[in-house]
Amino acid sequence: MPCNTCGRDVTYCADFSVPEGFRWRCHTRVGGVRRRQSASITFGSWFQQSKLTLQEIMLLTYDIVRREKVSWIQSEYCLSAHTVADWGMFCRETMLVFLEGCSVKIDGPNKTVETDVSMFGRCKYHRGHPVKGQCVFGGVERESATGTFNFHAQYSPS
Repeated sequence: MPCNTCGRDVTYCADFSVPEGFRWRCHTRVGGVRRRQSASITFGSWFQQSKLTLQEIMLLTYDIVRREKVSWIQSEYCLSAHTVADWGMFCRETMLVFLEGCSVKIDGPNKTVETDVSMFGRCKYHRGHPVKGQCVFGGVERESATGTFNFHAQYSPS
């Protein structure tokens, strides 16, 4: 990570006066004078705006990815339901961005592509009645471990 003032790379050093235990430090000399600048280890990352410590964020993210119950996470870390819900949405959005970035087109000669369609909507008492909702398509190319795609389209049966 470059220093904002001099542009040189900064290093991280132990600093037990901050909750994270580390800080970015820049030790440069300007005009013979040693200048010391530092910033939080979370500076410039998605942790920067959080009021939680880095350790709390890592544990919370781990439990969300493991799909622990929200009530258990709340009681374990003494967090509000709003905080847990926000971090859960953030984790899902981050995973979605990652998956969209590594999706590739699947198709071609001598390729086996399996597709599936699912309809998500409400059907209370009218069983068998057409449902308005979200139609989700997905597919897998059997010859490739990485060749998957997902996309969705709004579908309204007539």
